[in-house]
Amino acid sequence: MVNYIFNQSKKYEMIKINCNLCDSKEYRVLRDNLKGKFIAVKCKNCGLEYINPIPFSVKEEAEDFYNELEYNLSFFNSLEKWEKLTLEEFSRQVNILKKIGLNKEKGIKRKFLDIGCGIGLYVKASQELGWEAVGLELDKKSTEYAINKWRLDIRRSLLEKANFKSETFDYIKVRYVFEHLPYPGRFLDQVSKILKKGGFIQIDVPNQNGLINRLKMFFGLKKTNEWGCLDPPFHLHAYTPKILKSFLEKSGLKIEYIKTTTPGDPTFRPTLPDKSIKGFFYKISFYLLRIFLQNTGMGSIIAVFAQK
Repeated sequence: MVNYIFNQSKKYEMIKINCNLCDSKEYRVLRDNLKGKFIAVKCKNCGLEYINPIPFSVKEEAEDFYNELEYNLSFFNSLEKWEKLTLEEFSRQVNILKKIGLNKEKGIKRKFLDIGCGIGLYVKASQELGWEAVGLELDKKSTEYAINKWRLDIRRSLLEKANFKSETFDYIKVRYVFEHLPYPGRFLDQVSKILKKGGFIQIDVPNQNGLINRLKMFFGLKKTNEWGCLDPPFHLHAYTPKILKSFLEKSGLKIEYIKTTTPGDPTFRPTLPDKSIKGFFYKISFYLLRIFLQNTGMGSIIAVFAQK
């Protein structure tokens, strides 16, 4: 049996698949020979863009899939600032959820799950706001760090092996994970099963319709390595707001909030403040650019809340 998540395992085999959204076998090739072996295709029926064949890990366990501790620790010189920033970000997201239908009944201990939680900053933030929180993470060192430093409930497991009971969680966060999944539809079905009725899933994912990706594809930038958001063997599917909506609806999840945005957005992709004069002018410039991209749907990130 092969695992359904692949990222950095060196041992894998190539498996040809049908479209994960509509199950069609018909596609046209967008770019072949990516990194010497991968093919980017577009479904002729629904328009989903994906890598086909896809790489599957041939390891039975997920032990070596994610080796991201160095990435997770890359900001450790500013860890306290990131903790504060994450708490503020999470608070803004919860405020959005309250406006669009999160259960506000007092005395209820709401449950939060972060899939692909890294060192657990969102799990920690949610606990500080009174949530009962769990994180799933595949990287062994990141998991151990989160448990040892903050005593968080972080479990080193794939979602399908976590054995959560049906209708357990009020809020599930899937942040920059969805693009890595060979079978995103199956994943959403599993998420829907463990989400309470009226609960929410949040997905943050790169936007294939983003201005930067459009320019890269138009001018053929990185044409031997990437096709927009498709970056094999890591990013296996590319999403637009329309495609993401179709996936969610197929799994019985209704979008209640959606926007495209960019890094620097304090609600979905905050960055540390730069107090220099140069940083001030960058902040003003990127703020104006972000407003333009949000209004045109061409931000580099899709952020969505969908309700069961």
